[in-house]
Amino acid sequence: QSTSAKAREERRRREIEAAGEAIESMGLGGGIVSAQMLADRVAKDASDLTLAQRALRDRTWAYGHVIVDEAQELTPLAWNSLMRRCPSRSFTVTGDLDQRSGAVRAESWQALLGPAMRAWVAEEILTVSYRTPASVLDRANDLMTELGIPAHYPLVAARDLEDAYAKTMIEPGALDALGDVVAQEDALLDDRVGKGRGRIAIIASADDIDALQSEFSWGTTLDDRVAAMTPLQAKGLEFDTVILWEPMNILDISPGDLYVSMTRPTTRLHTVSSRDLPQALQ
Repeated sequence: QSTSAKAREERRRREIEAAGEAIESMGLGGGIVSAQMLADRVAKDASDLTLAQRALRDRTWAYGHVIVDEAQELTPLAWNSLMRRCPSRSFTVTGDLDQRSGAVRAESWQALLGPAMRAWVAEEILTVSYRTPASVLDRANDLMTELGIPAHYPLVAARDLEDAYAKTMIEPGALDALGDVVAQEDALLDDRVGKGRGRIAIIASADDIDALQSEFSWGTTLDDRVAAMTPLQAKGLEFDTVILWEPMNILDISPGDLYVSMTRPTTRLHTVSSRDLPQALQ
């Protein structure tokens, strides 16, 4: 037997051994995927593609376990797609029903998960927010109650800060007033955390964001000190300061989007509105 053949056999042995260790470490031993099958799948595409990219190209690709974040946005049809990729029905699902986008509110996880409910094992509920100051978070909870859709699992803030909430009422379309608020918050953040440090987000509805971007030269990514974005783009992120532009326009589209917007700041929320506000935002 040639040296190259022996080397290939040894490499193959190591690949199967590594695949077996991976399956064992995930507690999937004895499942439908064997170490040899996993090694064959990896060897079939030894390119620089990521695992997700290889899975996208292979419609038969299956996972032993899937972690789903922002799961409140998934439909029963989407869950069907995920379950086809995870025959073991082993999922870790995280999300917040109150943050679901859209005009129709999610009533329960049971309703959202659809066919995935067959794999339901347990639910862990987190009730403490370490991000948002109490005087802001309480307003977000009060707003949901005022709208007649109280939070499913109201959060309690771990801390509060002075001057964590501010409100500026303006005339309709007064973008110059928004520019003044941004300059004010920029200076306050410099004083709080140091010149040029920290991040500010201007969150506006999808209908309003284009006008803001054309008027101002704010960024759109986390690399920018000041960035303008929609609630959907801000979901899952946090900022030192959030400036909430025309919150009632966001509410017209989705109560969940307004709840998301209000719970992004770590230190301060500043509402800028030309429309009458609910009591919770006064």
